[in-house]
Amino acid sequence: GQVAIACAQAGGSPDGAESAARVAKAWASAVGAEGAAELIDALLPQIEKGRADPNSEAAARALGEVLSVPGAATSSTEEVLDALLPGVLLVTDEAVATTFSQALQGLVQSADVVDAAAPRIAELLDAAPAEGGHLAPATLEVLVPLLSR
Repeated sequence: GQVAIACAQAGGSPDGAESAARVAKAWASAVGAEGAAELIDALLPQIEKGRADPNSEAAARALGEVLSVPGAATSSTEEVLDALLPGVLLVTDEAVATTFSQALQGLVQSADVVDAAAPRIAELLDAAPAEGGHLAPATLEVLVPLLSR
C-alpha cells in the first residue's frame, strides 16, 4: 500500500509521475504476480474517477506500468475499468486523457475486457455532458479494439 500512495503523491512534483511509473513497474516486476495484484489493488483508490489532478494522473500512469508487466494480472478487471474509463472519456485535458488511455492499454493487452468494457463505455458516454469535447488520439487507439469485437 505504501508504494501505491508514494506513486500517487509523486504526481505533485516535476517528473514525479514518470518516476512513480518506473518505480511501480520495477516493484511489480520484482514481487511477482501476487505482489503486482496487490499493488494494482492499492493503486485503484488513489485514482479520483474522472478528475484531472496530478496525483490521480500519477497513480493511473503507475497502474498502466504495473498492468504492462508480464504476469501481472488483476482479478479486479471491472474495478480497473471503473477507475480508468472516466479519465479516458470524461477528462477534457488531452494530456491527462492520454495518460489514462495508455494505462488502460496495459489492461486491454493483458486481459479480455471487451464484455466488461462495452457497457461501461456506453454508460459513461450517455452520462457525459452534451457539450463534451473531443477524444484524444490515444483514447481512440485504446477504444477501437474494445468496440470492434
